[in-house]
Amino acid sequence: MGPIGLAVAIFAMAAGANIACIDMQGDRLAFACDRMELGKPILADGDLGGQLQKHFGQLPSVVIDATGSQASMKGTFQLAGHGGRIVFIGLFMGEVSFDDPNFHRRELTLMASWAGLTRTFQDVLRAMETNKVDVIPLITHRFGFTEAKERLPLIYREPGLVKAMIDFD
Repeated sequence: MGPIGLAVAIFAMAAGANIACIDMQGDRLAFACDRMELGKPILADGDLGGQLQKHFGQLPSVVIDATGSQASMKGTFQLAGHGGRIVFIGLFMGEVSFDDPNFHRRELTLMASWAGLTRTFQDVLRAMETNKVDVIPLITHRFGFTEAKERLPLIYREPGLVKAMIDFD
């Protein structure tokens, strides 16, 4: 539930989806599900398929992976329900392999997203302008331009960081 996963969850909720958020870090899940109210938190430390079935009553029809982790991406093929879609948004430099008979037997569809189309950006901007979605809570840290030289090299270590904003006042 990093910045990209959070953005995906925000827009999925705005579209009316029933979602579960999965992460290995409890603080990220707390931010996503408690602070942002983005669905059911599931800690990625056990039987994900079982936890998803318990939440949805079956495996989900769409699994979106924004991790950029080879292991996580490979694992999605076990998490999507029959006839479901898997969408890779996270990227890593390497190859993902999967069990082809399982992929075919379950009649899965694999999709990927890199940056989106012009219309997608227009839709995103419109959703923010009309307050259909609120992305302001993603800005967890702010500092002035005069502090940038000092803060930028270390900001990634600060607790609770999702997105930092530099103010140019």
